[in-house]
Amino acid sequence: FPEARYMHASFAGLLGRDAIATASLEAALADDPRYYPRCQNDACFDSVRGPIGRALEGLGQHQKELATQSLDYLQNIIDTARQYKIGSPLVDDAKLEHESLARLFTQGAYVEHTIALHRSSELAKAVVEAGQEVLDDRIQQLRGEIEQREATLRKEIQFREFRLRSPRTEQAGI
Repeated sequence: FPEARYMHASFAGLLGRDAIATASLEAALADDPRYYPRCQNDACFDSVRGPIGRALEGLGQHQKELATQSLDYLQNIIDTARQYKIGSPLVDDAKLEHESLARLFTQGAYVEHTIALHRSSELAKAVVEAGQEVLDDRIQQLRGEIEQREATLRKEIQFREFRLRSPRTEQAGI
């Protein structure tokens, strides 16, 4: 109920209750970042503009830091996927979307930082899951190859043991 939280913050602002207005506004913004630009010019917050402004500045800085970390993490995930030659269309799409999110991030403020944070987190999770699937498939393939090689080696060992025990090799002095 972000609208209800925003309205609560608005009424608290009108009454000059800066702590309540700030807390309710932060709760509204956590659910819907689109209230960020709206509250900057809302006359309901004029009497508590100082505390609200400081809270918004802190929230904006925090959101920017989180988005930066998330975008960096996504870039590292993409680089790691490419390093391990995980070449799925998802990785290529994530790379393109990362570039788009990075542009949005540099041009934007709180709302754009929030979008970049959430979307880059979703993409990182998807790339990790895709990479895990590729690696699991490769592990299964390698296990199959190892089992096949072990079976071949067992047959070779059995054949050599058989040749060593056979009467012809004993008579020939081999």
